[in-house]
Amino acid sequence: MSLSLTKPTANSAIPPEFEPLPAFAASPHVPAADKSRKRILYVDDDAQIRILAERILVLSGFDVDTAEDGIDAWAALHNQDYQLLITDHQMPRLTGWELVRKVRLSRMSVPVILASAALDTLLVDDFSLLGCEATLAKPFTAQQLLSAVHEALGATLRTGRRRGWPKETDSMRRRA
Repeated sequence: MSLSLTKPTANSAIPPEFEPLPAFAASPHVPAADKSRKRILYVDDDAQIRILAERILVLSGFDVDTAEDGIDAWAALHNQDYQLLITDHQMPRLTGWELVRKVRLSRMSVPVILASAALDTLLVDDFSLLGCEATLAKPFTAQQLLSAVHEALGATLRTGRRRGWPKETDSMRRRA
C-alpha cells in the first residue's frame, strides 16, 4: 500500500483505506506517556498535510506534537525535548531554513528532516550544511516518511549523538 501526502480537495475526506503500515504499526499496549516512545515535532503550515503526517507517525508508535510555522516550532522546542524535528521549508513568519539555523546556532541536539515541495540542489546543499539528517520531497508517501524517520533516529542511536555541529558559514550569514 502506498499513500501519498497530497492536499485533498475541499470536498474530499481522509480515504477510508488510510491505515498504518503493518511493519510500523503501533502496539495497542504501549501507553502514550511511555518514556521509550520517541517524541517528534512536525512543522508544516498546511493543516491537512500536518494532520495526515501526524496520524501516520502516531499510528506508527511515535508521540507527535505539531506546529504550523517556525515561530510556533521554536517555542515548542524550548518547552519540550524532542528526539526528531521534521519541518517544511516554505512557511510564513519563519521558514524551515531559518528554524533549522536557529536550532543549530543554539546548539540544540535534535536531528532534523526537511520536507518541501520545492527542493533543489542548492537548497539541499544548504540544509546539509546545517546538519539535516534527511530531506523529503513533497508529496511523499507514508513509507518514505517513516523510512526517513527511522533512518534519522537510527543514525542518532548508532553514534550516540547527531552529526557534527556545523560552524556558521558565509552561506548561513547571507541567509540571516
